[in-house]
Amino acid sequence: MKLTVKEQTKTQIVVIFHDADHTIGNMVTSFLQKNKEKVVFAGYEKPHPQVKSISIKMVVVDGFNPFEVLQDAVKNLHSDLTEIGNSINLV
Repeated sequence: MKLTVKEQTKTQIVVIFHDADHTIGNMVTSFLQKNKEKVVFAGYEKPHPQVKSISIKMVVVDGFNPFEVLQDAVKNLHSDLTEIGNSINLV
């Protein structure tokens, strides 16, 4: 999956996730929204059902790097999905 940073400021970032849909958008923004000490706002939009990309917008508390916060959320999501996969393999 390819990512493109569309906009970035000191406290805000808009990232395009290419070849992604609501599933990815919902999971990533859910993990961002759980991080209440760093994230002020996180949401996503899918511009059109036939467009195979989503846009995630996030605003962080001043002093945190928005791209690093996004990276941490994706790492945590990956960890949780790995754990679920391992649990399924144990059954």
